[in-house]
Amino acid sequence: MNGTAIKTLDMTAIEAEAAELERKKAELNRAETELEKKRRKAERQQAETESETLKDDRPLGLEEAAAFLGLSKNSLYQLVHGKKLPAYKPGGKKLYFKKSDLESYVFRNRSISDYEAAKAADGILHSIM
Repeated sequence: MNGTAIKTLDMTAIEAEAAELERKKAELNRAETELEKKRRKAERQQAETESETLKDDRPLGLEEAAAFLGLSKNSLYQLVHGKKLPAYKPGGKKLYFKKSDLESYVFRNRSISDYEAAKAADGILHSIM
């Protein structure tokens, strides 16, 4: 073989490799696009599920209530036993909770910020003067 034939073979091999790389790149882009679609769909479904769970008025079981509060089931039992958190036992055994009761528990004993304290103090001073 002469030099020109070798160069032609090298160029043909390089072009074939380039074409294969382009094909793989296009395949990867399609796969990434599909994966992104599936991720968005999963996020939408999760958001809808969470939204439905938070919107509905059905009672929450022990595990759901514990997850809502970010507590262990044992800690939740202790709060109920210590009469710190209301619960319902319709069958005398399983505990159920109203979401509004859990929210009331979370939002109790609010501490005020420095800004709110200063604003309240200003209001008191202005009412005295």
